Amino acid sequence: MEDVECKYPSTAGWIVLENANNGWITWKTENGKLIDIFIKNN
Repeated sequence: MEDVECKYPSTAGWIVLENANNGWITWKTENGKLIDIFIKNN
């Protein structure tokens, strides 16, 4: 395995899930909150 930098969370999700996804609602913080909170706060 090696580190891969992804510009979008959906791209990272594709690597892990091997399927189309919405990375903003697929990934969660350590506290279990969806990472879309970072977009909504900007």
